[in-house]
Amino acid sequence: LSLHDALLIYSQLQAGKPDLAESAFRTAMERLPLSPRLRMGLGAAYLVQNKSQQAVQTLQPFSSKDDKPDPLGVRLYELAQQSLAGTRDDLKIKQAIADLKPK
Repeated sequence: LSLHDALLIYSQLQAGKPDLAESAFRTAMERLPLSPRLRMGLGAAYLVQNKSQQAVQTLQPFSSKDDKPDPLGVRLYELAQQSLAGTRDDLKIKQAIADLKPK
């Protein structure tokens, strides 16, 4: 996945097109299934669409404290759990998505 492709997918997410981002993240994950950044992006796309259960399942690998997971992945996982529990925080979700953008 090139940086250009990654930026394009993340821009769809930030532009309020999470359905397109979800599809692109899923396709990219077929090629790079172990990519934590793609997993976070897919989880974020689910989260934005209020697909909390899918977000929690996708972000589950970031819940393990043993593996020292990416802090942003942990934050997205916790936001997905909150959303599932009915205590969604759209501002924090938006900030996490902004932090996902490739640099």
